[in-house]
Amino acid sequence: MPGKNYIASIRDFWRVCSGVNEEARSRVIQFLREVINTEKYPLTVLDRPIESETAKIVENSYRATILAFLDEWSHFAEQNGVDLMKVINSIKVRPTHSNIIFPGPGIGGYCLPKDGGLGLWAYRHIHGFEDDIFKITPLAIDINDTRALHVAQLTRDALRNMGGRLPLLRFSS
Repeated sequence: MPGKNYIASIRDFWRVCSGVNEEARSRVIQFLREVINTEKYPLTVLDRPIESETAKIVENSYRATILAFLDEWSHFAEQNGVDLMKVINSIKVRPTHSNIIFPGPGIGGYCLPKDGGLGLWAYRHIHGFEDDIFKITPLAIDINDTRALHVAQLTRDALRNMGGRLPLLRFSS
């Protein structure tokens, strides 16, 4: 959460924590109460580190999956002349759907693109499971990996349609 409100984004936000045992959990809680505004943003304390880490990975995988979902609907909108922003705004008026997000030029931040893959990797290589329960998360990662390229192509096409062109970038070694 970079930007001018960086410190507030650390201090003024809900956090999930845990510890490997009661003493560790107590120390984590004590530390976070000194750093985080836990009066306004209470801590959620879970029993085990795997639960708190899973909370982080599930949250970021959920957001990445929603962005991948919106990627396919943005393609639909492009091909059918639909103003997707207008459609999403019409959905957002419902209180139960006010948190729907808009598709963007790509998946932002460092955690969204990596956390789902990290969860999948840990499931197989740390926990040793060989079954194939993860289907949606890897698909979302694949879709999101190409979103920025698609936006660059749209930008190129828009400039061409306006009579402009993208400059050729040359890199020297």
